[in-house]
Amino acid sequence: MAARDCPPHFGTRNYGPDLTSIYSLPPIHPIKTKSARLNRWLEPSYPLFINHWRRLLGGPLAQADLVICESGSPVLLGPRLAELAPQVVRFYRVLDDICLLNAPDVLLRAERNHHPFTRTSTASPHIGARFAHHPNVTLEPIGIPHAE
Repeated sequence: MAARDCPPHFGTRNYGPDLTSIYSLPPIHPIKTKSARLNRWLEPSYPLFINHWRRLLGGPLAQADLVICESGSPVLLGPRLAELAPQVVRFYRVLDDICLLNAPDVLLRAERNHHPFTRTSTASPHIGARFAHHPNVTLEPIGIPHAE
């Protein structure tokens, strides 16, 4: 964020007709603790995370022609993205193997449910193999080739 000319601002900002940013802190963020009992107790609260973003994303998604959902907690938004923007291409960009990041079970289940996304994209063949069941998986390297 230091590379930007200003820090992020809470709320929705339109930078032009094709770029909108949304910066907000949801009331809860999915986590995994060392206690199985606490994890089960926390899981019913995760719809608060989804509903927080659903409210903020409705307007911008109505105008979208592409939605990119990064790996991690945003994968929980997949069904809502499909509901709010059924007309657009919805990428799930898998940058991290969340199985190795001690992700809560709710995220692992959401990631296995590929139906909300029209394409799954990753830079890693190893991660891509985990999504062999998805009808449209692409391997796309990170970065921009020097020739371009």
